Amino acid sequence: MKSSCSTNFSYNYYKKILIVIKENWHAKLFKEVPNFINYSIFKKPIILLRHDIDLSLDSAIKIARIEQEYGISSCFMIMTNSPFYSIKDKKKILYIKNLDHEIGLHFNFGIRDNNNKINVDKFINEMNNQANLLKDIISEDIYSISFHRPLPQLCKGSLYVGNRINAYSLELMDWYLSDSKGNWREGNPLPKLKSPKKSILQLLTHPFWWAEDDSSPNDKLEYFFQNCTKGLTISEKKKFDESLSNHLSIYRSGKL
Repeated sequence: MKSSCSTNFSYNYYKKILIVIKENWHAKLFKEVPNFINYSIFKKPIILLRHDIDLSLDSAIKIARIEQEYGISSCFMIMTNSPFYSIKDKKKILYIKNLDHEIGLHFNFGIRDNNNKINVDKFINEMNNQANLLKDIISEDIYSISFHRPLPQLCKGSLYVGNRINAYSLELMDWYLSDSKGNWREGNPLPKLKSPKKSILQLLTHPFWWAEDDSSPNDKLEYFFQNCTKGLTISEKKKFDESLSNHLSIYRSGKL
C-alpha cells in the first residue's frame, strides 16, 4: 500500500532530494559546525543531513550507499543500547563511516517522570561511556549527539551537551525538517529545498522509513514485526510488539 503522506518514501524519491541538495546546498557534517556556526554570510546555504538509527543498521547502510553515490556526506546517529540492533555489528558501523559519513551518538534517556523532565547533567558520564563505545569501533572521537524522543528542555537548547554538538540546539533547529514517524510534518520537502529561505537547514531522516518501493509507515512496521518474530511464541511476539511500540511511540495496526 502506498503512503498517504505528502511525498513518497522510496529510494528513487530520496535520490531526487539529494539531487536538489547538490544543486542548492553545501552539505556539512555536525563535527564541522564549530567552523561555520558564527558566520553570517554564506556563498551557499548549508544543510546538515542527519539520520537517527532507531531500528536497523541495514537500512542505514542503504541510505549511506545512496548518498555516497551522489557525493554527499551525512551524520548517522547510532544507539549503543538499541533493543533492535547491536553495535557488535562493528563491520556495519565501520562500513558507514568508511563511506565518508560521520558517526554520532543517538542517546536514549529511557524512562522519565510524569513531567517529562530529567537532570541532563546526571547523564553526561553515561553519554561519554556510550560515545566511547562508538569511538572504539571507528577509531575516531564522537563529536555529535541526538536524542531519542528528545526532552523538551533540550530542544532549541545549548549548542553543546557535554562536549558534543547538540543536534537539537537552538542554532541548529532554527530551520528543521523531519520525516518523524514516516511523515514529513512540514509537508513535501522538495519545494523547500529548491528555494532556501535561511542559511542553515537541518534535515532529519530515519532510514527505516525508506525502501525500494513506497509504502505506508504501518506497512513497513508490519513487515519488520513479521520478519523479526518468525518462530516466536505468542507471548514472545506480544513482548516484542510492546517493545517496538514503546521505542517508537507508535503502534502497529496488525494483529498477533
